Amino acid sequence: CHGWILGEHGDSSVPVWSGVNVAGVSLKNLHPELGTDADKEQWKAVHKQVVDSAYEVIKLKGYTSWAIGLSVADLAESIMKNLRRVHPISTMIKGLYGIKEDVFLSVP
Repeated sequence: CHGWILGEHGDSSVPVWSGVNVAGVSLKNLHPELGTDADKEQWKAVHKQVVDSAYEVIKLKGYTSWAIGLSVADLAESIMKNLRRVHPISTMIKGLYGIKEDVFLSVP
């Protein structure tokens, strides 16, 4: 199973239910209630685990420094080995597309 969480892994994170898939098969297409209050499989509980995991790491270690390092290592491996993986990353786009504010987005 693969899914994306936008933002940090704390309270302000946003699950992208439309992107959850197993071997490339969209769960949202198979299970339209995914992530909603009508979801009998309670996928929202997975998002709660992501939110709670940040606080568990902070409680145990005092900080969450590994996440950034692991992400950078994963990106570097993908580039160096030409693994053709898709990574959700963003960059400041101030000055592009007529945007005048400090905004971080994923763009082509």
